[in-house]
Amino acid sequence: PELSDAIEAYVKAMNTGKGVNEPKLESAIVQENLTIRQLPDVKGNPFFVAFSSDGDPLMIETEGEEWRQITKDIANAIGFNLSVSLGGYGSAADYQQLVQFQKSNFNSGMVYFGSNNWTGEGTADISAPQSDAGIAQSAGMKNVLGLNLLWANDVPNWIKNGNFSSDQMQNIITNYLKNTIGAMNGKINSWVVVNEFNHTDNGVDAFKKAMGDGYVDYTFAQARKLDPKATLIYNDYANETIDGERYGITKQIIDRLKTVDSNIGVGLQMHIQWNNVPDMNKVIEAMQSYGVPVYVTEFDVNMDGFPGTQAEKEKLQADIYKKMVSASVRSGVVKQFNVFGLIDRLSVWEAPGRFGGHQNADPLILHDDFSPKQSFWGIQAGLIVGAQPAIVPSKRNFHYSRI
Repeated sequence: PELSDAIEAYVKAMNTGKGVNEPKLESAIVQENLTIRQLPDVKGNPFFVAFSSDGDPLMIETEGEEWRQITKDIANAIGFNLSVSLGGYGSAADYQQLVQFQKSNFNSGMVYFGSNNWTGEGTADISAPQSDAGIAQSAGMKNVLGLNLLWANDVPNWIKNGNFSSDQMQNIITNYLKNTIGAMNGKINSWVVVNEFNHTDNGVDAFKKAMGDGYVDYTFAQARKLDPKATLIYNDYANETIDGERYGITKQIIDRLKTVDSNIGVGLQMHIQWNNVPDMNKVIEAMQSYGVPVYVTEFDVNMDGFPGTQAEKEKLQADIYKKMVSASVRSGVVKQFNVFGLIDRLSVWEAPGRFGGHQNADPLILHDDFSPKQSFWGIQAGLIVGAQPAIVPSKRNFHYSRI
C-alpha cells in the first residue's frame, strides 16, 4: 500500500499522467537504492533530495512539507529562475495541457512579441502577450521575460520594404514601444529590447538602414523612459562562448549600453546542436565575461541527424540539458534560464514557419503526447549538480508513502 501511495502521489505531483517515469521510481523504491542527500537552500535552510542510483533526482522534501516531485520546487530551493515560453499554439487541448504543465513545473516564464503584434506604423495588438502574461500572474511566477521588442528579422513587410528616414523610424519605434511596454503595465520584469542586431534573412536590417548603428542605443533609451525598473536586454545567437560568431558584437553592444544604464542584461539564445555542444567551462567563462546579468532566452537542443537509437538520442540530449543548466547555475550570473517551448511538434524547428520542417529535431523536453522526455529529468539534475557540485549524503529514514 505504501508503494502504491507513493507512485500515485508522484504522478499527481508531476501532473503528467500515469506511467511517465514510474518504472525508475518504483525500481528505486523496491530495491531500496534511493540515496537521500541533504542540501542547503538559498537561505541556508536544509532540504532533502532523493536520487536514483544513476544520479537522477526523483523527489524533493523541504522543512514541514511532504515529499514531492516538481521541478520548480528545486529551482525555488536554490534561488534560480527556471522559465518556459508561455502560452502556445495548436489545438485547444494542446493549449490547455501546455498551460497546465507550465504552471506546475516552472517558477518563471517568457512572453513572445513579434511581427503579429505590429498593426500599423507604431501601433500594436498585444492581446496574445497579455493573455500569456496572465498565465504567469495566476501561477505566481517570479520573473517574466518579454521577447523580442525589436527584431529586424521578424517585422511586417511594410517595415522590411519601407524607405524611412531616421526621424520617421524613430517615431515608429517610439510609438511601438508605448503600445507594448506601456500597455503591459509592469507585468514584464525584463525585456529583450533588441534581438540580433544587423542580422536578417535578406541581409538588410531595416532599423539600421534608417537610423544607423544608433538605433540600438535609441531604442534602449526609449524603453528605459517607459519602464524605469525592468532589466533591458540585448539578445543574440552564438554568443555563449568567447570564440562564438556573435560574441564580439554582443560584448561591444553590452559594454556600450552599461555605461549609461545600470540595469542592462545580456541574452544568450543557446540553440544547441547535438554535434556541436560547447564546453561547460567555456560557457561559464563567457557568461561571466559580460559583467551584467545573463538571460538564457531560447534554450533547446536540436537532435536532427543523430545517427543512434531513440534511447541513445534521448540520453545524449538529457546530458546536454543537464550540462548547460548546471553551467548556468554554477556561473552565478544567470538571472533566468528559459526553455524555448515544451513539446517537440510545436517547437520552432518542427512547427510550420521560417525555421520549421525539421521533423526529427525533437529539441524540447516533452514528447508529442506530453509525456516527459529524459531531457526533463536532465534539467532537474542540472539544477542540483549546478548548485551543489559536492553533495554530501545524509543518513535519514525514508518513508515510502511520504512523497
